[in-house]
Amino acid sequence: MHRLNGTRFARGDHLRRPLEEETGLRFLPPHYTVWRNYGRTFQCALLATRVGNRLRTTDVCAKLANEAESTLGPDEYLALLIQRFYLPFPAFVDYSTSVPQQFPLCAVIRFLLSKAIRGLEPSATLDEIFSFVVGNECRGNEPLKFYSSLSATGRTPIRDERRQVREMLIVASQFNYLKWFNNRLELDIGAGDEQTINLLERQATPSIRNRLSQRSSELLRLGTLIKRPALVVLEKETATDAIFTEGKRARRNHLRIERNQRLRKEVFKRAEPPYKCDVCGHAVNRRYPWVDNILQIHHLLPLNSPIRIGTKGTSLSDIVIICPNCQDAVHRYYKIWLSSRGLEDFRSDGEARQAYTEAKQLYASD
Repeated sequence: MHRLNGTRFARGDHLRRPLEEETGLRFLPPHYTVWRNYGRTFQCALLATRVGNRLRTTDVCAKLANEAESTLGPDEYLALLIQRFYLPFPAFVDYSTSVPQQFPLCAVIRFLLSKAIRGLEPSATLDEIFSFVVGNECRGNEPLKFYSSLSATGRTPIRDERRQVREMLIVASQFNYLKWFNNRLELDIGAGDEQTINLLERQATPSIRNRLSQRSSELLRLGTLIKRPALVVLEKETATDAIFTEGKRARRNHLRIERNQRLRKEVFKRAEPPYKCDVCGHAVNRRYPWVDNILQIHHLLPLNSPIRIGTKGTSLSDIVIICPNCQDAVHRYYKIWLSSRGLEDFRSDGEARQAYTEAKQLYASD
């Protein structure tokens, strides 16, 4: 996107070809221009806007594009987005500088934090978010005590609101401490973790500044990096995590789900004991009877793969149970498989499954 900065909106669709070639994604439908269908998405993501008859990318977009030298990783970008996305947004027709701002993502996170401090499960369905957060017109800058006292309003989605809010939450769930699972948004924090709750409360603090009346100027201002978010990262990384998912961003994307206890419980709940490694077939708890369960969950298609963009979330059919040794070995085989084909990443879910199947077959043939 940043390479297209300054592109003139003339006849035709000058954005489609370079975007499709760079991302490998299809910007459908083909009979509408990319900007007509995705311009608002680019703006809400703080990446680009239209100034006169030209495309203008933001400082955020430039930093993300230069990943090799940028300190703005995906988690920090999403933290910034959470703090700066407000309603009515300058990309929407109802934008007005006189209407009080509402920061929906900050409000939702604060609502979940308020449940955590009361000892409740820090998660919410779309219906709960509409009833408690939207219905009470939360602005996102209220203290956690305010959210603890909210009552259900029965507010339900109007027209296209359900889809819009759901998509917004799925985007936010890519942040390191959030997840979207079984149609619920959840905070992945431990019970009674007051330190993390306090850190996340500060992080879910709106970036409130005077708004500019000109939409394009306001969008470009929102996309600056003058004020950086205070990033909270909850995972602990180990050397073996970097075997396949190289780089800080990839490890975070990988570990965020694979170390998620709720997903782990769902996977093992559907499996039949004694639990066995899908590769070597060993029932690890029998071999090590003093250990409850050291088997891990493994995504056949790594979570950092670009082709996961736009998917609806984690499917249990994408996951196998695997022992730590085989997990390490499979990740190493993924790298060998890709390198032998001159690829940097899998181009499809089928390729990842093929590589995994080959690794299993090679183990069985020994």
